[in-house]
Amino acid sequence: EKPIVVLNEYMTDAAVSPERSGPDGTWCSFDTGGEPVKRIDYIFSRNFKNVQLRHINDSRPNGLNVSDHLPVLSVFEYQ
Repeated sequence: EKPIVVLNEYMTDAAVSPERSGPDGTWCSFDTGGEPVKRIDYIFSRNFKNVQLRHINDSRPNGLNVSDHLPVLSVFEYQ
């Protein structure tokens, strides 16, 4: 995961947000039997304060996920 290490040298990972919700992972591989644990989707910022991060683990009414990746939502404040 060398690219993530390099990005962290110049930017801030939104995962350090003081307010987090959802599972730790973002890759569900269409598996409806458990909570995602592998994180493969990231949001990085620079000169912004991350105040909220959410990995959205919502499924359709039939119980299936729309994608093999969970949506990632982040709220920032300008510093």
